[in-house]
Amino acid sequence: MRPSLHCVQQSKRRAFTLVELLVVIAIIGMLVALLLPAVQAAREASRRAQCVSHVKQIALALHQHDAVHKQLPGTETSYGSGSLRTFTGGSAFIPILPYMEQQSLFATYNVKRAIGHADNAQIRSVAIPAYRCPSMAFAGAEPNYAWSGYAMTTGSGYPHFGKCCTGSGQPKETYHNGAIVDPKSSLLKKTSVSLIASLDGSSNTFLLGDMDAGLIYPPAVAPPDTVLCGVDVETGGTVPCYGCPLWYDFYPMNANQGGFSGVFNADRLITGCDEWVTFRSDHPGGVNMALVDGAVRFIAETTADVTLQRLAQRDDGETGAAP
Repeated sequence: MRPSLHCVQQSKRRAFTLVELLVVIAIIGMLVALLLPAVQAAREASRRAQCVSHVKQIALALHQHDAVHKQLPGTETSYGSGSLRTFTGGSAFIPILPYMEQQSLFATYNVKRAIGHADNAQIRSVAIPAYRCPSMAFAGAEPNYAWSGYAMTTGSGYPHFGKCCTGSGQPKETYHNGAIVDPKSSLLKKTSVSLIASLDGSSNTFLLGDMDAGLIYPPAVAPPDTVLCGVDVETGGTVPCYGCPLWYDFYPMNANQGGFSGVFNADRLITGCDEWVTFRSDHPGGVNMALVDGAVRFIAETTADVTLQRLAQRDDGETGAAP
C-alpha cells in the first residue's frame, strides 16, 4: 500500500536548527531590552503618583493643624515658658500626627521629654507609610529612629544659626523666612507662623517636598534625617540632630557636591554642609513639592536658583510662580 500524501508531508518536517533557535532567542532578548525601560518608567510613574499622594496628605494635615491651632507647627516642639522653656526636639511632623490618622501614636508622645528620651522611643521609631517616598531606598535602617522621605521648608537661608556651617553666604535676616520657622529664632521672635503669613501668596510659596532620607552629616547625632527628630536638647546643643523640617532652597534641586555626579542617593555619605541641604529625591529629574495652598507640583532640578529662592520665602515680596 502506498503511503498517503499526509504521511509524506509529515515525513518532510524537520526540527529547528541551532542557528534558528539563537536568532529567536536574540529577537526575544531585543524585545525585552526595548520593553524593560518602558516597564521601569511605568513603575516609577506609579511610585511618583503615590509620592504625590503622600505629599498632598501631609500638606492637608498641616492645613488642619493651622485650622485648629491658628498656626503651622514650628520646626521643634517645646514646653514651659521664659527661661524654663525647653526645646524637646520633636519636629513639625509630630503635631500633625492626629491629622495623619495617627492619633494613637501621638498619644504616646511625652512632651516633657526630648524626642531621644526613652519615654518617646515608640513615637520616634514607628515607620509611618505616608512619611516615606516609595521611590527612595531606605538603606541602613536604624531601629531606634524611623526614616522619612519628606521635609518641610524653612525658607531660602541656612537654618542652623551658625551651629554647623556658616559658608552659605546668606545674611542672617534671611534665615527661616519660609512657611515653617525655628521657634528659637532670635530674629523672628515667634514660634511659628500661620498660613495667612504667606504674604507672597499661597500658590507662590513652598510648604514641603521630597528629601532623600539617606543624606548623612557625619558629626551630627546619629541617626539624622529622621521622621520626628529635630534639635535635641539632650545632645548638648552644639551640633543639631538634623530633623526633617530643617531644609531650605538656597541651592538647586538635587545639587551636587563633594565630587559626586548625578542625584544623591540613600547610600552616599555627604561630607559638606551647603549644597546637600536642599530638597532632593530619587525621582528622575526633580522633586515633588507642595505649595502652601496644598497643590503639588513636580519641580525640575533645572529650575533657576532665583525661582526656587523666591518660592521658598513666604513674604519677600518677590513672587515666583511654581513651574
